[in-house]
Amino acid sequence: MAIKIEDFCQSLVVDRKPRQEFNPQTRAVIIALSATGQSVRRIAKLFSIGPGAVHNIIKTYEKTRNLQSMPRSGRPSIFTHREKKYAYLLARRNPRATYHELISQLPRHYHNSTLRRILQRFYLKKWRAQKRIPLSKVNRRVRYAAAKDFLQNEYDLKRVGGLKDVPLTGPN
Repeated sequence: MAIKIEDFCQSLVVDRKPRQEFNPQTRAVIIALSATGQSVRRIAKLFSIGPGAVHNIIKTYEKTRNLQSMPRSGRPSIFTHREKKYAYLLARRNPRATYHELISQLPRHYHNSTLRRILQRFYLKKWRAQKRIPLSKVNRRVRYAAAKDFLQNEYDLKRVGGLKDVPLTGPN
């Protein structure tokens, strides 16, 4: 039974996610195909990846003679992926909780700026406006009447021609 090289290459990258690193076995196959004279474009087509990725793997191997990933620069994250996800879920469950309240619920202690940075990566922010004092029924009616009066006056100004660049819409 003959195995096609296309099927073999696809089986190596079947579980790979976009932008995920290649494992050393896949890199070894790419290097071997390059050594047999296959073009970068042909190898890229076999693995369904970009030719730039193949070129980078070959150049990195020529430079380091190593199939392993090199360590990254910078400080390692103190949050694991699971802790980041847990912090996100806590923030979603308790939208009015402060950073200090969220930190007290996490398994380890973190600085609130670290937590803020992590929540920003999930496009979440903790706003102070969520902690404002609830309005009483009387204050709600007064504010609603003032807003309604403002909108009516704005409509009258538009109709008379006082506000020319604002589109004319009727009062609600």
